[in-house]
Amino acid sequence: MFTSCAGNYHLQKENRICQLYEANVGYSVGTIQSYHSSPFKVVYDYDFSVNGNLYSGEERGYGIGQEDDGLLGKEFIVIYELDDPTNNDLNSDFYIETVADYQDFLNKYASSPPPPDFPNKCK
Repeated sequence: MFTSCAGNYHLQKENRICQLYEANVGYSVGTIQSYHSSPFKVVYDYDFSVNGNLYSGEERGYGIGQEDDGLLGKEFIVIYELDDPTNNDLNSDFYIETVADYQDFLNKYASSPPPPDFPNKCK
């Protein structure tokens, strides 16, 4: 859903995310709370909870016209490191509309996480 591009920051983030998806992870539902944008980038702020504790993160999109007011309040899967939920990623490939959507996701990815949501995935 969110477009990304190459660049030093992006490569560092991609490496972190690839390592995250190979770690011992848990799942939660993140809600997009706000966004801020510049001409070629948007940063969506989201939050999610794990065991009653609230965490937050940022999802970046690159390219013209990435901001979307319609995403505010929308919910997506968050993959987080079990030992450190501050290491997390909102996976915009998995929009959660209902509790059933979340249960279906949990059933499908119980043994391992899905691929990340950036174009080249992890290699």
